Amino acid sequence: MRRVLLALNDHLLAASLAEQLGHDGAYQAVTGEGAHGPFTAAILDDAAQAEALRAQAVPILFLTENEAAAPHLADDAIAKPFRFAVLMARLHAH
Repeated sequence: MRRVLLALNDHLLAASLAEQLGHDGAYQAVTGEGAHGPFTAAILDDAAQAEALRAQAVPILFLTENEAAAPHLADDAIAKPFRFAVLMARLHAH
């Protein structure tokens, strides 16, 4: 099972994604402050969090209002609003 860190400022979105990832069966969503790895991927919306994870070589999928504005540390970016199927395809790619 792949452990995915969900570190999002929007707690409702994080809860929804955690539930949907759990239904997939291949992923375990880890949320909350102080979550401990190892993680196989991270879904973030904060550049400061991206910097900390980059040192751990964790693939980062960044949720943003504008894909062009994603931090250079992100491996991939998705503009909000997005379809869950798109997020899953990008997550599978990493």
